[in-house]
Amino acid sequence: MNVTFHTTVALATAAFLSSTQSRPASGGTAARPSLLIAVIGFVAGVVEHGVMDYVPHSYPIPSGMDVVFSIILFTVAVALTKPQFRVLVTVCFIGSIFPDLVDLGPPILNRHLGWSLPSVKIFPLHWPQYSGSLDHGANNLQSVVSHSVFIGFCVSLCWF
Repeated sequence: MNVTFHTTVALATAAFLSSTQSRPASGGTAARPSLLIAVIGFVAGVVEHGVMDYVPHSYPIPSGMDVVFSIILFTVAVALTKPQFRVLVTVCFIGSIFPDLVDLGPPILNRHLGWSLPSVKIFPLHWPQYSGSLDHGANNLQSVVSHSVFIGFCVSLCWF
């Protein structure tokens, strides 16, 4: 799926996980997310990325706009987040894009910068047999349903 969708799920996950830490600490200051919550956020981001890439989908946002929009979305979210939860939001975001950074980052850098970094797809979700990518626009209805389910999932996480 587009990076923007991965970012949206990461922000919803951070919102959900931050609710587990919303009570003030004994000293009257706001509680900071624990290391365990941050690790859960990172792992959840990687797992959610895998699930999202596995379901049938197309890419409704052109890649150049997608990356820019995702970075703007993340930056605005961090700016609007309470300071004690900014690390959690960042960790969830990094977890959600980590598989793409590892598997797709080197080929993109090679293509745009003329480098020759080694390129290996480590995450199975990027292997053709496990990817739900519908590159040729086939089953657009199925793609719309998949995107709608994940948007509903994000809204649900934020609601709870």
